[in-house]
Amino acid sequence: MMWNIDAANRAGAGGSMSVKPALERGELLGLPSDWSWICCSTLILVTFAFVLANGSEFAFPYLAWMKTYREMGLVAGYYSIPDVYPPGTFSALAVAAKLATTFSITDYEAFKILQICGFVLASFLAYAYSRDLVLTSVFQLSQFANSLVFSSVDIWFIPPLILSLWALKKHRLALSAAAFALTLAFKWQPVFIAPVLVLHLIQLAKRNHKKLYLAAAGIAVGLAVPVSIFGPAYILKLFAAGGGSATSYSAWTFNLGWIIGAIVDGGLHPVKIIFADPGSWQIRALQLVFAANLLLMLALQWRCKGSYESMMIAACGAFAGFVILYPGVHSNYWVTLSVLLFVLAAGDRSASKLLQYVAVMSCFNMLFIYTWPSGKTVTGLFISLAVSLLNLAVFLLATSHAFSRRTAPVLSEQG
Repeated sequence: MMWNIDAANRAGAGGSMSVKPALERGELLGLPSDWSWICCSTLILVTFAFVLANGSEFAFPYLAWMKTYREMGLVAGYYSIPDVYPPGTFSALAVAAKLATTFSITDYEAFKILQICGFVLASFLAYAYSRDLVLTSVFQLSQFANSLVFSSVDIWFIPPLILSLWALKKHRLALSAAAFALTLAFKWQPVFIAPVLVLHLIQLAKRNHKKLYLAAAGIAVGLAVPVSIFGPAYILKLFAAGGGSATSYSAWTFNLGWIIGAIVDGGLHPVKIIFADPGSWQIRALQLVFAANLLLMLALQWRCKGSYESMMIAACGAFAGFVILYPGVHSNYWVTLSVLLFVLAAGDRSASKLLQYVAVMSCFNMLFIYTWPSGKTVTGLFISLAVSLLNLAVFLLATSHAFSRRTAPVLSEQG
């Protein structure tokens, strides 16, 4: 369970992993034999999405952006919005605006249709990757609250992220890099695993320097489209996004920042966001703890010298550290962690229990904050603190489990 480094070592030593369909799980080609079940589960969840949807008020900023697109166009409209989103999200909302105009439906209905299209595509890609109905169902659960019930745009970057990780497993580095650049064109979230991916490429390049050139070419292709349309200035929003995240201890996420923020804030009174002075020592301490965890994960990855499974373990550990340790994290960041754990669990079943936990927590965190009345009471705050302590304990247990295993320096990636 957890970050199981033993499975990575067995794969790296040249043997097969304990999960029989390890290679089949990495195949995207071919029609899934159980596609009908995936269709049924997707249809059921989509139906629930319409029944449980929280209404257009949760999509207010995105609906306003659709109006901005109509008034100012694509490029001028994007640079006029007071937010740090990359241009992919605004472009998708422009498509939704066109859809609403063409078919005479409301902006919210068009937004919801595009959101569901992203969920369906992500579901089929997840099954094509894993060839596992149960694992795909857990993946769908992890996305359900954030990407269907609530009006989030995170689901649009998940398909290219899955494609990028699949291509990396298959050593199609140009495709992987291009897909990752496309992922970042929708949301900045996955940038926190970029150090892990770069280290993996460096390890691969020790045996074949051409791999770095392929990755660089893929990044260039992936950036070419958004840069040609919006110019390179949008990349500066990445730095603005990093700076803005340190204005609160926690934003709707039950983590270490939530615990510290509630204590520092004084009265343990019910709040959703606990704001903080960006220069406070508590914020700096959280950032340093996150950085230390990232370095530990990179060190763990380095010891395995090129193993894809070890790279995924490090990516999961690094992003889990971001969710649990970094200040100002929003509750929708659970969904990115669930994607990484899904990819890890597709090759190592021991990670599936942790994926199940994160899937449940992803839904619980959002539903508790946004819908449960007691989430706004003192009782609700104490419940959230208890869950925060549980999340912190699970994270520490997973991390300690990874480092309790002696890792042999192996190289599973050949060629």
